[in-house]
Amino acid sequence: MGSWKRLVLVALVCAGICVRYSGIFIPAAALPLGTTFSGPHVDRIQYHNNLWGDDWAIESILDNQIDLIDATLPESDLAALEQAADIEISQNLQNSYGVFVINCERYPMNITAFRRAAAFALDKQGLSEVARDGQCVPLDSCVPKINPLSIEGTLAYSYYDQQLDEANALLDGAGFHDVNSDGFREAPDGSDFAVDIEVAHSSDAAIAAGNFLQEALQAIGIAAILDITDYYEYLTRLYYHGDFDIAFTSMNQGKRDLSLQWLAFDYTSLYAEADRLNAPNFSNTTYDYWAERLLYSVDYEDIVEAATRLQEIWIYESPSIVCYEPYFCNAYRTDRFSGFVSTPIEGLASWWTNYLAQLKEDKGGPLGGTLRISSTYDRGERFNIFGLEEELEYRNPLPLYDTLVMRGPDGRDIPWLAKSITAETHFDNFKVPEGYTRFRIEIADNATWTDGTPLTAQDVAFSFNYYRDAPGHPNGPALSELRACYGMTNTDLIMEFESESYWHMQTITSLPIIPKHIFVEIGLDGWHSWNPQPPFEPMVTSGPFNVSAYFAPEILQLSSNPDYFRRPSEWPSSPGAGPSISSPNDITVPSAQEEREVTWVVANGIGANYSVYLNSSEVAEGIIDSDLENLTISLNESEPGNYNCTLCITTSYGYKCSNTVWVRVEEKSLVGSTEWDGLLNPVSLAITAVCLGVIIVVGGNLIREMGI
Repeated sequence: MGSWKRLVLVALVCAGICVRYSGIFIPAAALPLGTTFSGPHVDRIQYHNNLWGDDWAIESILDNQIDLIDATLPESDLAALEQAADIEISQNLQNSYGVFVINCERYPMNITAFRRAAAFALDKQGLSEVARDGQCVPLDSCVPKINPLSIEGTLAYSYYDQQLDEANALLDGAGFHDVNSDGFREAPDGSDFAVDIEVAHSSDAAIAAGNFLQEALQAIGIAAILDITDYYEYLTRLYYHGDFDIAFTSMNQGKRDLSLQWLAFDYTSLYAEADRLNAPNFSNTTYDYWAERLLYSVDYEDIVEAATRLQEIWIYESPSIVCYEPYFCNAYRTDRFSGFVSTPIEGLASWWTNYLAQLKEDKGGPLGGTLRISSTYDRGERFNIFGLEEELEYRNPLPLYDTLVMRGPDGRDIPWLAKSITAETHFDNFKVPEGYTRFRIEIADNATWTDGTPLTAQDVAFSFNYYRDAPGHPNGPALSELRACYGMTNTDLIMEFESESYWHMQTITSLPIIPKHIFVEIGLDGWHSWNPQPPFEPMVTSGPFNVSAYFAPEILQLSSNPDYFRRPSEWPSSPGAGPSISSPNDITVPSAQEEREVTWVVANGIGANYSVYLNSSEVAEGIIDSDLENLTISLNESEPGNYNCTLCITTSYGYKCSNTVWVRVEEKSLVGSTEWDGLLNPVSLAITAVCLGVIIVVGGNLIREMGI
């Protein structure tokens, strides 16, 4: 469906990072100004297994025995912590929500006006104040707020506040009237009806939600009965399209990560009768159209548009009524470490906290120290990252293995082992078979395994082939359409999928890379029984930390990887804001114009090295001599065409940034023409990102940045 403009993913490492989507800057607000993606900073991480409950964890953090509680803290425990010195509370939205599922096949609930009226009548604000001890916020979209593609809060209307006038007007307009004056509306065909609201007797939040909805429906003249019953009994009917009117449940998108492919399955008419899909039995042809676009488009901008349209339709049609998005609270100490980072799904006890936490200068930092984390389970119980797949869906991963791309603190993607990923279809390259997607991936050339073996493209290719071919491997289904994967050099590999879809990118960038020289010995059938016992048995990993001690079942200790490929050779004594670059907009000049120059202004860059590239060829280099310096490139002898002019800066402590300006030198016949405008605008909105020193130029094709 449509052609995939060539997609290039450029590595990012910056302070106060900004990334560009279709010309709109979106800051990664979860990171403080001055943050780089070099690390790790701490010497050790200790996970303290919480064997004695919340009281032990709270006493331990108050007594300065731990630095962070990774458990969800109840409201009753927060007051004492909030009043304590050097302790802060972090509120972290969850990738889940409480929702009323409406049977869209049943009359009159199959009428959109009825469902929207119910949504307008429900007081979500009031419900959010009492449900889950008040630890939740109102939500309208089926895509939680923490997802970067959620459209929550962007529509001209919302269902947050109770709007009885709007609800009554909808019902009146749709023909719901109280014909017999009994105080309740009849259906448009004149028949009596009453709505059965099923909620779980085991959940206070569900019962509270049921009471709110019953009162809301009765307030607009709908007969409603609250049925407090067994959750799993009616959940089975939801899963298998049994008999129900309205039922309350929770949707946990955590195991789905932040991918949105489920939007194309859960609510399309194709799956209205499929087990465990489309519980509301919703059917809408326009929704089906955009669902297909979501699944089979290969341009990221198409994915964004499809996700937006699907949510717009879903919120308007209200096949279900989302009530609230819960949050959970973590507590952490502020006297020893800074750099705690809360992320979607993981909260504050995140991979990024492990990686970016820094010892304060008055404690001897910014490097060194042991970060102590209270864990809700025994982190050292088993180190097989595949053997506990069901449990691992809900566990924060240990920082032991790397992926091609990392999910950033704001939920967007950051290139990691991959320096660049170029995706092509037959439209871009006739050598790619029709209907296939080919990825050309360049990986970092300085990554190593902890036993000193270089991490190469051969390891990456082996990992994906292993996942696909190992019987029963949990990563296998995601790679079922992988038809070829091989390394061409130590830093370059090719992957081909037998369909065109953006979501292949999500698959290949999120799976951990494993060491070929270790798993060749383990074999395809050995993945499930593989159970390394570090530190007594060497555990070969690639991440920023590795296991250094395990005192079962109480403490797991990780030590920083001294050879980690993102660890700079030297560190600043006091990391601050790095250099910044200002540049002109993209430039169009006639071929007759003799002087053609691009000038950048670099601030706060004294002592940094710089390189200037013209179409990926280095044309100048040097050292910045002042805190505000102009750097200029000349194109006086350039023939008509498009030119990528890029400035790259590298500081002594590993900070890297870049800026790209596109220059169009026109043919004489094109002077005054507007034809260039159609090409320049997308190009000028293309990548101006911070890089790792790799400049990728893709001929005359438009450059698309992955959804970072």
